[in-house]
Amino acid sequence: MVNFADEKVRFDMTTTARQFEDIVIPFMQNKSCNGEWISCEGLSHLDDNNKLKQMFDLYCGIDWFYINNKNRVYGYAVRIQPGKDWGTFTIRKSRKSGTKTEFDKLTKARDKGAVMPKYHLQCYLDNDDNVLAIYRVKTSDLLDYIEDGYADERSTYDGTKFYVCKVDGLKDEGYKVMEVRG
Repeated sequence: MVNFADEKVRFDMTTTARQFEDIVIPFMQNKSCNGEWISCEGLSHLDDNNKLKQMFDLYCGIDWFYINNKNRVYGYAVRIQPGKDWGTFTIRKSRKSGTKTEFDKLTKARDKGAVMPKYHLQCYLDNDDNVLAIYRVKTSDLLDYIEDGYADERSTYDGTKFYVCKVDGLKDEGYKVMEVRG
């Protein structure tokens, strides 16, 4: 497959995959989340020949698959943020370049009945890589929350815009958010 990522993006994705595998998964296993995790994250940007995993990452927004103890398989979009627990989920709304974003891909997948992550997992780590909090919400609930006008919007220095969905706001609107604290 074609590699569109520059070196910084590759480094960030490799770091995120390492943090999830080395820090977040063991933390969740200690909290009785004992299934198996299989990574798709970043493989589309590495020299990996597994085309199926690359397609799940690039086209479906699935970073990891989770297989629970009943052999049910769920796709996850995973975000890791260092520093502090913001108590939010973020989804990229737009890029200055006009390149399609997670929001574009997810809403199209949902509307067309295509493969997409079942859940979004937002993980917050402190600066020493300790888990502060992990939040999980159904991707469809997150999209509904955004489309119903509840999400805030933020821009970064480079003009990228994000939807910011507050965990408390999601709960206030009746959406189920799983929350685990470090």
